[in-house]
Amino acid sequence: MAFDVIGAKYYKTVDGVLTEFNAMGASDVPTAAAIDIEFSSNVLGTSILSYAATLFRTLSDGGNETPVDVVLAPEGDNKIRVTPTDDLVESSSYTLYIPRSSHGIKSIEGESLIKGFSMSFSSVAGADETPTPVEVTDDSTELIGIIPEELYLMSSIPAEDSIMQSGLSLIAKFDGRLPSADGATTFTVETRHPLGKPVDSLWGAEANLNGEVLGSEIYISSTIDYSTLSAEQIDRLAVVGEDAITEDSIIVSDKTADSDGLLTLGFDPNTIFEVTVNVDVNEQAPTISFMGLISPFFSTLEEAKMEIGPFVQQYDDFTIALSIYRHSITAKQLYSGTIDMDNIPPRIGEYVIARTKRDILSTYFTDPSGAGAGTLGLGDLKLSGKNLVDYLSVNISALDMKIVALERLLKQGDSSSTPYTDYTHQSLPVRTTSSSAGETYGNDYSSRGFNRALDRE
Repeated sequence: MAFDVIGAKYYKTVDGVLTEFNAMGASDVPTAAAIDIEFSSNVLGTSILSYAATLFRTLSDGGNETPVDVVLAPEGDNKIRVTPTDDLVESSSYTLYIPRSSHGIKSIEGESLIKGFSMSFSSVAGADETPTPVEVTDDSTELIGIIPEELYLMSSIPAEDSIMQSGLSLIAKFDGRLPSADGATTFTVETRHPLGKPVDSLWGAEANLNGEVLGSEIYISSTIDYSTLSAEQIDRLAVVGEDAITEDSIIVSDKTADSDGLLTLGFDPNTIFEVTVNVDVNEQAPTISFMGLISPFFSTLEEAKMEIGPFVQQYDDFTIALSIYRHSITAKQLYSGTIDMDNIPPRIGEYVIARTKRDILSTYFTDPSGAGAGTLGLGDLKLSGKNLVDYLSVNISALDMKIVALERLLKQGDSSSTPYTDYTHQSLPVRTTSSSAGETYGNDYSSRGFNRALDRE
C-alpha cells in the first residue's frame, strides 16, 4: 500500500464531548489547538524530525508566507501531532506543508510519501482541547534518535556564480526547515579579488556580518558602526544609482546612520564573495559564489557577446566579465584625458570589446581538445575544419589592426562621439565569381548588339 497522508484533524468540545473535525480547509481551528496528521500506514518514529513539516502564516490569497515554529511528535502508530510553539494569531490564514523527501516522513517499511501534502485553514479564538497523547505500541516507531536530514540549497539571491550584483543582503533558500537553535545553522564569508589583488572587504568582515534563520531561509546582511569609519572611508561612501561607483567605493544603502548609529553595507566592488552555509544536520556545506559590481567596466556583457558572436557560447559570463575588466583597466591607463564615468568616450568601449573579442577568438587556436578546428553553425551557414581556422585568422588579423588604431586614439585622448568606422579593419576580404557581360556563349550583351544566335562559330 502506498504511503500517503489520508487525513488531518483538530479537536473542539461540542455538548461536553471532545470531538474531532476535518482540518483541511477548516475556518475555525482554535488558536491554541494542535493538528493530528494521519497516514495510510504506521510511521517510522526516527523520521519525525522537527522540520519534516512546515507551518506558514499566509495572507488570505496565499501570499506573504511567514514560518511558524512547530513541534512534531508521534501520536499513535500512524499519526503525528503538529503543535505550534505559540498560539496562532486569531482570524488568520495558515498553510501546513509536508514535503515528499527521502529524508522526510517515512513509513516503518522505509517508504517515502508518494507525494507532498499541503493544506490550508483559518484560526479562531479557542483553548487547547487536544486529546491525551496516544501511547506508541509498536517498538519500531519508538523515538530512538534522530537520523540527520540533509538540506539542499534550492536558490539564492544573488544567484550562484552570478556577477555584477548590487544589493544589501543575501537570501539562501533550502528545501526544508532549517534548524534555528544556537549554532545549528551558521555561515562564513570569504572574499577575494578577481585578479588576485589584496581585498579588505567591509561587507565580508566577520564583525559586521548579521544572519537570521527564518523557516527554510537564511538572511545574511552586513552593517558597520558609522563612528568607526575614518574621514577617508566616509569620503568613499557611495549609493548605487546616486553616486559614481569606483574601485574603492564603499557601497551603502544610505550615507546617514540609523538610530543605532549603523550603516547598512552593500557588496564591495571588485570582490568575489564565497558564502558557506553550515547546517548541523548536513554532511555537505553548500557554497554560494557571486561577484560585486565591477569597476572599471567599460562594456556591457550583452555588447561584448553580440560582437563576438557564436564563438562566445562555450564561455560563461564570469569569464567574459573578467576579460572586460582586465581590458578596462588597460584602457583607463592608456587614455590621456580625464574619464567622466557618467559619459565614457565611445573609443574606450570599442577598444575593450575588440580586446575581449580577440581573447575569445584566440582560444580556438590553443584549445587542446581541438575544438578550434571543429565545426561552427551560423544558421544555415556551416563552417568547418580549415575554413573555420582561416576565418578566425583573418578576423584576428583585422582585430589586431583595429586594436592598434584604437590604442593610438586613446593615447590622443579622443573624445569623439562618433563610432569607429575604419571598415578596412572590420570587414573580411571576399572573393566572388560570376558571369560577365559578353563572356557567356549565347549571351552577348556587348555594345555591338544583342546577338543571341545559338549557332555561332
